[in-house]
Amino acid sequence: MISHFDASKLSKDGYRVLVEDQDYTLPNGEVVPDGAEFRNGAHLRFKADIFVPCGGRPEAINVSNVKQLFDEEGRCNFKYVVEGANLFITQQARLALEKHGVILFKDSSANKGGVTSSSLEVLAGLGLEDEEFIDLMTSQREEGLSDLYLNYVQAIQKVITNNAAMVFSCIWKEHQATKRPFTLISDDIGKQLMELQTEL
Repeated sequence: MISHFDASKLSKDGYRVLVEDQDYTLPNGEVVPDGAEFRNGAHLRFKADIFVPCGGRPEAINVSNVKQLFDEEGRCNFKYVVEGANLFITQQARLALEKHGVILFKDSSANKGGVTSSSLEVLAGLGLEDEEFIDLMTSQREEGLSDLYLNYVQAIQKVITNNAAMVFSCIWKEHQATKRPFTLISDDIGKQLMELQTEL
């Protein structure tokens, strides 16, 4: 089962639970005393094959609540976790999840698309005069988006896809060879990239 929902608005049965709701009754009879509290802990209640947190509060899953993600038999609510949000899961919680067989790709390796696209947008801004940038790289044109913009977006998407594939391949191969946690391998890659950046 792959579940996709806005946890701030939906219960597991598809009924809306708004953050301002008080004493909301779910279809199963459970009463949600506070919608905001329900939203803040939704990730601890739901089950899915893949969990991709793409927002939320830092350290939402941490060493004090990670046990809530496991059932009585020790099975985790998620088989795979791909962090699309920075710092959603603490390092200790990541390692605890991986110790129990969860395949986890941490934020620093999983969500570089935003950094890549914003960096290339800045590069376009530096390479064009202000008027050219407004005309060619924004939606303020009467004719619609320019060919340059559309081609640039496609090129950025290819770069992101290629980079993501290379990072995944590197992490996966290293894990298969060493059985080290994906989290620690991601950390090693991050350190090596920072060292390379410093040298450059």
